Amino acid sequence: MNNGLRTMAFLLLASSIQSHYAADEWLGKEVFFKDSAVVMVGTEVVNKYRVLAFPATVGDVNGDMLWLGRAWVKKSDCMNLQQAFDHFDEEVGKKPTSASARSNRAIAWRQIGKLDDAIKDFDEAIRLDPKYAIAYCNRGIAKSMLKDYAAAIKDFDESIRLDPKYAFAYNDRGNVKSELEDYAAAIKDYDEAIRIDPKYAMAYRNRGISKIIVEDLTAAIKDFDEAIRLDPKFSLAYGGRAYVKSQLGDYAAAIRDYDEAIRFGPKLAFTYTSRGNAKSNLKDYTAAIKDYDEAIRIDPKDAYVFLNRGIAKQQLNEYAAAIKDFDEAIRIDPNYAYSYFNRGTAKSELMDYAGAIKDFDEGIRIDPKDAFAYFNRGKAKSDSKDHLAAIEDFDEAIRLDPRLAQAYNNRGIAKRELKDYAAAIKDYGEAIRIDPKYAHAFSNRGNARIELKDFPAAIKDFDEAIRLDPKLALLYFNRGNAKSEMKDYEAAIKDFNDAIRLNPIFASAFHNRGTCKRFLKQYAAAIKDYEEAIRIDPEHTKARIHQSFLLSITNDARLRSPDQALKLADDVLRQDKRNPYAMNAKSCALAAKGDFKAAIVMQEGINDAEWQKDDGIEGGVHAKARIAAWKSGKLWHP
Repeated sequence: MNNGLRTMAFLLLASSIQSHYAADEWLGKEVFFKDSAVVMVGTEVVNKYRVLAFPATVGDVNGDMLWLGRAWVKKSDCMNLQQAFDHFDEEVGKKPTSASARSNRAIAWRQIGKLDDAIKDFDEAIRLDPKYAIAYCNRGIAKSMLKDYAAAIKDFDESIRLDPKYAFAYNDRGNVKSELEDYAAAIKDYDEAIRIDPKYAMAYRNRGISKIIVEDLTAAIKDFDEAIRLDPKFSLAYGGRAYVKSQLGDYAAAIRDYDEAIRFGPKLAFTYTSRGNAKSNLKDYTAAIKDYDEAIRIDPKDAYVFLNRGIAKQQLNEYAAAIKDFDEAIRIDPNYAYSYFNRGTAKSELMDYAGAIKDFDEGIRIDPKDAFAYFNRGKAKSDSKDHLAAIEDFDEAIRLDPRLAQAYNNRGIAKRELKDYAAAIKDYGEAIRIDPKYAHAFSNRGNARIELKDFPAAIKDFDEAIRLDPKLALLYFNRGNAKSEMKDYEAAIKDFNDAIRLNPIFASAFHNRGTCKRFLKQYAAAIKDYEEAIRIDPEHTKARIHQSFLLSITNDARLRSPDQALKLADDVLRQDKRNPYAMNAKSCALAAKGDFKAAIVMQEGINDAEWQKDDGIEGGVHAKARIAAWKSGKLWHP
C-alpha cells in the first residue's frame, strides 16, 4: 500500500481518539455517564459499560436527551470531563477500596492527557480487583497512547482472558495491531468484536479503516455502510466512507458524506481537511480553502492542513500566500519533505529560482528517493539557465522513476537549450512512448525539428499535439511558426488566428501573424498586429523592432512614420544598446527622416556576425543595398 494512503488511514483511525469542541456545546462533546444513568436500547435496559463507549461522544441532541452512539441518555445523567474528574476523585476519597472508582478516575486522567497518573490508578484498581477486565482494557488504551504497544496488547489479552465476551477489548486490541501495521490480525480482532456484539458500530468502522489500508475498498465501504445503518449519526463512519469514495474518484459523493460527518461531528478538524481535499480534487479551490481555514481554526497545529491550503492557493496563482502556508507547515513540522517541495514550486513560479533550489535541496535531504523532487529542482535549474545541472537532476529523476515522462520531456527541453537537438528529439520520443497522449512532448519535439529544418515532421508533431489538446493556443502558435518557416504564410496566419482566438492576449501570436502579413506585403495589417503585440506586452522587443522597421521602409507614404519608428528603436536600444536589429531599425528610421548620413554611419557600425549573415529583409546581407540607396539620397524598400 502506498504511504499516503496508509498515513491518511492512520489519521482516520486516530480521529476516533480525540475530538475538538467548544465548552458550551453538546454536539461533538465527550461525556461521561453517571453510575446512576439508565441506558435503554429500544425497550431493553442494557449494561451501559458494555454498550456505550466511556467516555462517549455526543452524536446528536434532542431536547434534554443526548445520542451517545447506540442509545439516548439524559443530559442530567451525563458529565463533562471536569465534572467527571471531580466526581470520580470524590468517589475515590469516599471509597478508597473501590476498584471501579479508581478505574473511572483513571479514565478521566487519561482523557486529560495525564497518562502516568491514569496508569497508576488502573494499577491500583487491578490490585484491588485482579479480575477487573474493564480496568485491564482501559489500562491497555493508556499504554497504547504512550506507544507501549507490547504492554498494551498484554493488557487486552488479559482483559479477554478474564471476559471472553468483552467486545470492547477485541476492538481496542485491533486498534493497537493496526498501529503495528499487523492489519490481518487487527481485522480478526474486529471480526471477533462484531461476532460478540453484531451492533457494535465502532468495530465495523475500525474494521473498515483496516480494510482501506489493505486496499480492500469495496469491503471497507460495506463496513462503513453497516456502521451507519447501526448508528445513522456516526460522524466517523461517514468520514471513513467519504475517504474511500475519494480514493475511488467519486469526489461529489465523498463531499456528501463529509457533509454528514460534519453535521454530526462539527468540531473534527480532520473532517474539514478531508472535505477540502475532495473539493480540491474537483478544482473548487476557493471552497477547499474555506474548509482548510475551519480545520486550522479548530486545530492550528496541523502542518498537513497548512500544506494543503498552500497547495490550493498555488492552484489559484496566489503564490505569496501559498508560501506563507508552507512556511507555517515547516515551522510546525520541519521534517516533512513535501512542504519544502511545494514551497520550492511556489518560489519557482515567482522566479525565485535560487530560493526554490534551496527548498528542493532540503526536501531531497529529507527524502532522497522522491523522483518528482529531482524533476522540480531540475526545472528550477533549467529556468535559471543552468541546463547542465538541470540535466543531472532529470537523469536522477529518471533513474528513480523510469516511467516519469515529464522528466524525459524536460530533459529534452534542457538539451534543446544547449542546441543538442537530436538528443532532445530522442528524449521527447521517450516521453511520448511512455505517454502517447502527452501533447506538450509532441509540441516540443516539433520545435526541435524546426531547429533542424525538418518542417514537415515538425508540422506532423504539432498536428498530433493539437488533436490531443485542441484548446491549447501554444500548439497552434508552434504549428504556425513551422508553416511560416516553409513560407506558407496564409496557412501560418490561420494557425495564429486560432492561437489568438484561444488566447486573446497572446502577444507573440500577434507579432508572428504580423510578420507573416509583412511577408505578404499586407503592411497596414502587419503594423496593426505589431501595435497589438506591444499593447499587450510593452516590453515585446521583436514587435517594437519590426514595427519600427516597417514604419520606415514601407513604400506606402500613408503608413510611413519615421518619428514613431525612431522612438520604438530607441526604446529597445536603451535596454540593449548593441542589439543589431534595433540598430538596423534605427538607421532605417533616420533615413526615413532624411538623415541619410547618420543612417549610413549607424548601418556601417553594426558588426554582429550573426546579423551580417542573416539574409532576411532586416538582416545584414542587405546592408550594402540599403547604404547604396541612402548614398543616392533614396529610401530603401525591400
